[in-house]
Amino acid sequence: MNSTEISREDLLRNTDAILHVREGVLKKKIKSLYTRMAIDDCYFLKQVWPEIRTSEEKPREQVYLSTLQANSGLPMSEISQTVERMNNKGLIIWERGSSGTYIKLSDKGFREFRAQQDIMFGYVERIIRKLGKDHLREIVAALSELESVLESELPE
Repeated sequence: MNSTEISREDLLRNTDAILHVREGVLKKKIKSLYTRMAIDDCYFLKQVWPEIRTSEEKPREQVYLSTLQANSGLPMSEISQTVERMNNKGLIIWERGSSGTYIKLSDKGFREFRAQQDIMFGYVERIIRKLGKDHLREIVAALSELESVLESELPE
């Protein structure tokens, strides 16, 4: 790979760094990039199935709502509302089993997530091309350090 090619690993690493660190400053503008899937739906899918970002195949694992609640600490009512909304959009499948209620990722949910991820990768690729990989890495590291210092100075 020559120095102008941008690898999938560069896109994965920098997408999270750019969107997370700048989310407060550019929140409204960043949301405008989410044309295939709502930002909250993307974050939910990444939390439930982290491998969705890198896998070429749809995650097949079913996840129980009780597990989601235990892992997230969110009230079950909030989880149920999110699951119902995403089920109504066809992004996930909500089913009852003998051990409780669970969700599975639908084919549509996987397709829409990947299409949205491609949009975000295009955005990040343009940023990397404008700034250069090394300069961007320095900026992200400096911003991460600043974020850490700002957090450490907050009262406990």
